[in-house]
Amino acid sequence: RTFVIKDVSDGSYNIQLSGLPPYTYLKRATLDGQDVLESGLTVANGQAPGSMLDLVVSAYGGKISGVVMLDGKPFTDASVTLAPAGDSKLREAPWLWFKDAATDQNGNFLIQGIRPGKYQLFAWQDIQPGQDRDPEFLKRFQDRGYQVQVSENSVQTLQLKAIPAN
Repeated sequence: RTFVIKDVSDGSYNIQLSGLPPYTYLKRATLDGQDVLESGLTVANGQAPGSMLDLVVSAYGGKISGVVMLDGKPFTDASVTLAPAGDSKLREAPWLWFKDAATDQNGNFLIQGIRPGKYQLFAWQDIQPGQDRDPEFLKRFQDRGYQVQVSENSVQTLQLKAIPAN
């Protein structure tokens, strides 16, 4: 599909899509052949640095599901965070790499539409909004995160232990 965005204000922009099916992810964004998915683009003097923005969406996002346990029982109130492994991805383009889920009444969670890459998966008993996006905070719990490798169309089922509050 082709569309035109007019009268864009000067500034820096990240490329994000919303309203996609949950199993998809934004695979590539190029502006006149230059990759802008992680770097974004800058509009100056009313002009973008190119004329053709090409977006590629993949219907083959990875999927991770499972159950969160606390004290040997399924925990129904957990927050689950999928965070990119590696410091650079934690700081650059977090909107591409982070995903969240909450457990249901049986302690189950589902995260889908995951970009291929290396991740850490955390299950929290209690966490303040935004804390799970802070690289320094996550470093403190690195040894409690589950290492996962996600590829296109991969499906994984895990049992996680909730990180207790405090």
